[in-house]
Amino acid sequence: MSPQSPSPLSGRLAVVTGAARGLGACMVRALVRRGATVALVGLEEAELERVVASFPGRAHHWCADISDEAALTEVAARVQQQLGPPSVGVANAGVAAVGSFLQSDADTWRRVIEVNLIGSSLTARAFVPGLLTTRGYYLQVASLASMTAAPMMSAYCASKSGVEAFAHALRARLPWPAGKVYRPQAVAGRVVRGMERRAPARTAGNEAGWRSVAGPGGVRPDRQQTAGSLGKWCSAGGVEDLSGDVAGLW
Repeated sequence: MSPQSPSPLSGRLAVVTGAARGLGACMVRALVRRGATVALVGLEEAELERVVASFPGRAHHWCADISDEAALTEVAARVQQQLGPPSVGVANAGVAAVGSFLQSDADTWRRVIEVNLIGSSLTARAFVPGLLTTRGYYLQVASLASMTAAPMMSAYCASKSGVEAFAHALRARLPWPAGKVYRPQAVAGRVVRGMERRAPARTAGNEAGWRSVAGPGGVRPDRQQTAGSLGKWCSAGGVEDLSGDVAGLW
């Protein structure tokens, strides 16, 4: 897309959950830069306000726990009423807890499942109907933990594996085929290439190797760059069909 060409996202509405910080906040910035209006959903009101303040009139926020069906349904209705139907939905909200399964608190373990898995399903239930009217793009953020178990993170791994399976099942039941689907092999390849780009410890004996791996200045892609890439995927060739498992990359 040339600098003069408007983005296919221009004038469209995107909804991002877990938008107060991290990848969610970076996604908001990338989407706004491409012309979208963004509805932020999350629990940290002060942080949401901070992100929204950077984009007067282009970003709006609502506070809701994505595992609370009634609250999320109300937010979806208010977003639709005030801003119209969404063209992009980014289900990014999630939590993690670390610890031995047998020694972990059962309520904490259950909470991770409720937010990451049940919350993701409720997000889809709340916003996919609007996306169907715009032939929109639904992005379910999962994790490498959906494919590879991580020690001391049993709840997180179980929840993300469930999210991955849920996204596949959702995609299979849509009224049109997914525009893009990234198979596990392709996702794993991207992750490994990211590992290769990580700069090794810089020492006097490996100066040349350090520069070749790290690139100019030894700088690795950060969350801003990751969000920028996601924004390009959302806008490439128009707002694409819903494709849940694309974000297994994270």
